[in-house]
Amino acid sequence: MALGPAVKARHILATLYGRTVDELGAVATEYGLVLMLIALAIVLAAALFGVAVADLFDRGTAGIPSS
Repeated sequence: MALGPAVKARHILATLYGRTVDELGAVATEYGLVLMLIALAIVLAAALFGVAVADLFDRGTAGIPSS
């Protein structure tokens, strides 16, 4: 009878530890998704910036008369 509370406490601790380990995997997945979204935003910003710079040079060269 004296072991009953100790076994329950050990079971509760094991359950809490198991949930913590499961949450660590979820946190890693969330960080991965955040990094992917940041990388996507950087790629889109660079592409839009490249298009804007190309348009700027196209307009600049259009104003130069050809000989």
